[in-house]
Formats: sequence, C-alpha cells, structure tokens
Amino acid sequence: VSNMEKRHRTRDSNLLYPNPLVILREHQMGSIISWWIQKYFWAELDLNQRRHIANEFTVRPH
Repeated sequence: VSNMEKRHRTRDSNLLYPNPLVILREHQMGSIISWWIQKYFWAELDLNQRRHIANEFTVRPH
C-alpha cells in the first residue's frame, strides 16, 4: 500500500469515525440540554399537578 493510499484511508476513516472526543463532547452537550429541558419540563408539570391536587382537596366555599 502506497503512502498516498494510506493517507486517503486515514482521511476516510476520520470521516466515517470522527474523533471520539468530538462525539463525547457533542453527546455531553446533548445530554446537558436534554437534562435541562427535562428538569424544567418536569418541574413545570409537577407545579401544575400540585396545583391540580391542591384544587381537588381544597374545600371550595359554595
């Protein structure tokens, strides 16, 4: 295998299999963002549920 071919192969493998650190960094960012969304989504849901439950168990004056 010539040096030219080797160079092409490594370049192609870099395209097919990017740097694991880059993948990890992107994955971490994605995880942080999804965790953040989930955190706030569940907090909001929780608040609504608590309001709903409070309304259910509050004796309303007639």
